[in-house]
Amino acid sequence: MDQIVAEFKQDPPSHLEYDLKEVNEFECGLHESIYSYTNRVRWLMQDTRKIFGLIRGENVGLLLDSSDANLGFNRDKQLKKHLIELVNEQLNSNKIKTLYVASYGTQINALWPYPMNVNTRVINELKYFIKEQLIPSGGSNLLTGIKHMIMYGRKQLDVIIIVCGSCPDQPAPFILQYIEQMLAGLSLPRLHLVAYDCHNPDVNQLLAQVATIKNDFIYHCHLSENESAVYTSDEIARLLKEIYDAQKVLEVVCNLRLQMESSSTVAQKAVHEINMASDALCDSPIYSLPQPINTESLHGKLRLSHLDRCCRQWKHFQPTSSIEWLHKHGLKARKLNLFQILAPNAYSQVVGYVPSIQRSVSAQIHEKCMVQMRWLDGSIKNVHVNLNELYRYQREITNLVCLLEKRIHWLTQKSRGYFGTVIEPNAIILVDLSENNSVYMVHIHYCLRHLLEEQISTKSKFNIIIFGSEPKAYQLNLVDVNVDTLQACWEWFQTHHCSGSRNLLSALRLAFESQSEKDLFELPLGVYLFTSGIPDQESEVISSYLEAKRCTFTNTHVHIALYNVNDYDIVTNKHLPSRYANITETANSLREIAHSTPNGRFHWFRENGIIESDDVRVLLEEIDEAVSYSKQAQLLVASVRDQRVVSKDDQNKSDRSMVSKSLLTTTNAAASNNNNQITNGLTTSSQLEPRLNSLTLARKDAIQAKIKSISSGNDLHLKSLTWYPETYTTDRTQSDSIRNKVSGRSKSSITGKPIQIRRFNCQIPTEEEKLTSREWLRKYSIRSLGLNLTRLTSGMDCKHEMSFINSTRTLVHARYCSGLFPLVNVSGTLRHLQYTLDELEAFKQEVIKALKRYIQRYKWLITGSRKYFGMIREEYIVILIDTSGSMDIHMNEIKTQLKILIWEQLHKNKVHFNLIAFNSFLIEWQDSGLVIASEMNCHDAVAWIEQLKALGGTCTGEAILRGLNYLKNTVLSDQIKTSSDYDGTNLNNMSKGLYLITDGKPDVSCSSLIGNIDKIWKFNGENTEISKSARVPSSQSNKMKHSKKRKLIQLHKGPPIHTISYTNDEIAVSFLKKLSNLTNGRFHSPLNLTSTTNVLLNYFLQSINDIETSQNNSSDNQTISDILSYHEIQSDDIRLIQKEICTTYRTLNCLKYFQDVYKKTKLHKK
Repeated sequence: MDQIVAEFKQDPPSHLEYDLKEVNEFECGLHESIYSYTNRVRWLMQDTRKIFGLIRGENVGLLLDSSDANLGFNRDKQLKKHLIELVNEQLNSNKIKTLYVASYGTQINALWPYPMNVNTRVINELKYFIKEQLIPSGGSNLLTGIKHMIMYGRKQLDVIIIVCGSCPDQPAPFILQYIEQMLAGLSLPRLHLVAYDCHNPDVNQLLAQVATIKNDFIYHCHLSENESAVYTSDEIARLLKEIYDAQKVLEVVCNLRLQMESSSTVAQKAVHEINMASDALCDSPIYSLPQPINTESLHGKLRLSHLDRCCRQWKHFQPTSSIEWLHKHGLKARKLNLFQILAPNAYSQVVGYVPSIQRSVSAQIHEKCMVQMRWLDGSIKNVHVNLNELYRYQREITNLVCLLEKRIHWLTQKSRGYFGTVIEPNAIILVDLSENNSVYMVHIHYCLRHLLEEQISTKSKFNIIIFGSEPKAYQLNLVDVNVDTLQACWEWFQTHHCSGSRNLLSALRLAFESQSEKDLFELPLGVYLFTSGIPDQESEVISSYLEAKRCTFTNTHVHIALYNVNDYDIVTNKHLPSRYANITETANSLREIAHSTPNGRFHWFRENGIIESDDVRVLLEEIDEAVSYSKQAQLLVASVRDQRVVSKDDQNKSDRSMVSKSLLTTTNAAASNNNNQITNGLTTSSQLEPRLNSLTLARKDAIQAKIKSISSGNDLHLKSLTWYPETYTTDRTQSDSIRNKVSGRSKSSITGKPIQIRRFNCQIPTEEEKLTSREWLRKYSIRSLGLNLTRLTSGMDCKHEMSFINSTRTLVHARYCSGLFPLVNVSGTLRHLQYTLDELEAFKQEVIKALKRYIQRYKWLITGSRKYFGMIREEYIVILIDTSGSMDIHMNEIKTQLKILIWEQLHKNKVHFNLIAFNSFLIEWQDSGLVIASEMNCHDAVAWIEQLKALGGTCTGEAILRGLNYLKNTVLSDQIKTSSDYDGTNLNNMSKGLYLITDGKPDVSCSSLIGNIDKIWKFNGENTEISKSARVPSSQSNKMKHSKKRKLIQLHKGPPIHTISYTNDEIAVSFLKKLSNLTNGRFHSPLNLTSTTNVLLNYFLQSINDIETSQNNSSDNQTISDILSYHEIQSDDIRLIQKEICTTYRTLNCLKYFQDVYKKTKLHKK
């Protein structure tokens, strides 16, 4: 509302046009806004929102005032009650994720050592802290409390709630300066300041001033004795101000509506008829140009009063082009290039060769004090960042962008918006008066009149040439600019009418060949063409003429202004011009003519604004470059700030290690040997900080116990450290069993045996491994993790006995298990369920955990290049790209995905690769063979892929043989390198593969090609002997040789061929599947894969959400049935994960069946 009022005050309108319907709609909108604002205020005045305000954020820090002044005098009861209500309503686990709580008095009392994830246990601990541990603790050290909270809030908290009820010990200016400096440049954390029942106005003023440091800080006030104090809170005060502003506007709108309703109905009808007539006229292309409000103003004299008032002794302002303007005011002129700012503190990476490890090593010193940044030449520089300098740089960039935006606004105003800027002191105006512009004559007069009054009047000399089929000039030579010449020229122009075609070349010849040599050689001359269509001559003819004149008249420039209208007048249905072209072709032709002279500019506009302008385009490019520099500077500041926070944490760790080391050196000298060993071990561990397993943790606890004994003066010997695995039996049970054996007494098996719950463990790493889906599932499938259902009912004790009775000819169940053990049907067989309900629930939770991990991997597989090519497992690959004519519709997609593959997988994993494109011929990227995916090679490969075109046939067999030849040469070279010390592992670790991207069958027969490839993959006679001898080892000592032979067989076996199909043809798909199955490869079909995988992913996420919220309804069952009935995705990596997910859902359904049977059995027993 304030913005609208400010705009009206800045630029007050001369009159307003409005409609009664729009006024009524606007009035209704104001009433709705006031109603919503009032409801919002009423809602904020309820429950704990009235006391503490509305808490926003998922990661919350709570700082409580526990000073004597706040908790004394029986004030603590009411505060604790309100805090418990706050926890129940706004700080529960449904609304926030992370919580950290501390109180401040003379010292800080933190509930937890670090922020905790919110759950039921955490909420209960917080309530206990409020009830029992929130006690008066001295003064009010607010500054220390804020320091403590900001230490955690920088990275882990979204909002910090400060509940203050007493005057702080520190002066208010110190607290304000500290908060302003510590949170400068940080978007998080936000401060939520609550003045709780505080009668000291200084405290309220301090908290209100802190809230004004940033716009997202919030101040809230609560007084139990005066409820009106809450209206001074930020949120409620803003709503009240908005309501007041809306009521003021509503009064104005009501008066306006009453005036309109009392107006004459006859006038309304007349206005309506006029509007309908004007709408009908707007269908004509006449309205494609700016038009005067009153046409009578075109027949009067030019407004040149500024020329009459001046005696021309002062120099007029002469505008310049945007390119020249940027030379004085742009980034380069102001030296605001980011790399120019950072260059004095940028250093190249230091790389040195270390003979001991036989490789080059990069220096790591930059990690502590510098930031790595990619330079303009592509190299990596270590940059020392000065934050103050970057902040100053950001301000200068912001000021420059504002200046550029002001110039763009200036270029679009007045005659500059539809004619461009006249920059030369001498100007010749060429006006198109062809036959097709006859209906636009009024608009041409309007544009030219404003041009003469606003721009030409500030020049030295000018001339006007009109042209149709023949050109006509106002004067043969340039004339001086004064009131008389401008008025005479305007009257001369009004006497001419439109006729003929657009003979632009004759007009240019008249402009260049009729002028005096002094005007053309000495002073800069600008020729400005104002036209609406393509000229009669070809653009090449006109451009060649202008290029010839450019060599002679170096100070002459040609600029073109194109106004966007239709060449064919649909109103008068007149004949087409001599040359017809659409508006795009016209613009391209005139742009080429304008750029044929140095510094020539092109301007294209229509009634709603500028479409294209060289002056504006250059400024927009400068703005984009400035914004890019600003973003890079922001990233540098953020990286430096993150490094400083990390370095402070490292410094704290080193300080703690130094303290522990000094403590150990001052201990008793009696245990010198043992103490030295302990000290060395502890110091080493604190420096290296390894990941500690259970054995190391046990040893560490024993060492700390020894340190405490030494510091207390006890010379106790350190016992031997023993590590035991975790068990689920208690120590009391073990001691009781031993006591019973010693005393000879035995207890009942029911009372002596401890109650144990069988546990299941699903451990799947969260980080993705470099494995295909088949290899990954071998390690982490439901069966591999031991979570298959046969485990629950496969024991001998689960067998259900049944006997056939001859007399009755029926099967009879055993009585001992009737009603005792749940009886379930497993694959048509009745089995006993020996697990309790708790054990089934534990089993179910592990299955759900595995299901979430499978869905996470599925989501990972359908992102990036893995969706099209799968996981690149091999270290040496050749990619075969089908560029036949039928691949033309897929080439753009394939190029894009290949670029993503190169940077996302090949470059990241340093894979050796080569590219072969095949159609009727083979086109190789690297003739020398496979190369490593370095940055330079990847750029080269991307450029090579970009120039591929689809044409010709499909020689799939030749491409496969060429790829196999490259891989075979790679294998032989590595075999020679490792022949001296070959142990069988090097060849096994090196994997090879071919990736075939095609959309159909090859030129030859599919069966013959499959047969030829099958022969290539057959073992020869020597390999057959090796395989026979390797089948059964002769003795136990030959196991190592047997394994080496098996690895050698893997070497002679051909590499897998992975096929990527871009076709739906059944024969072609069958051929590619056979080819991949024959060579142990994988098949992928990217067609329509995005929509299919996204639909299935939505099903997965919806089902997981229903399971987590414990919803057991028909919609959940319907979602699972949709998943199980969903068709298989034609991509091996994704299909296997989809199949495993479906198996997991079936396991969950069966578990639900087991649990229902168990409950029914136990209920029937009761």
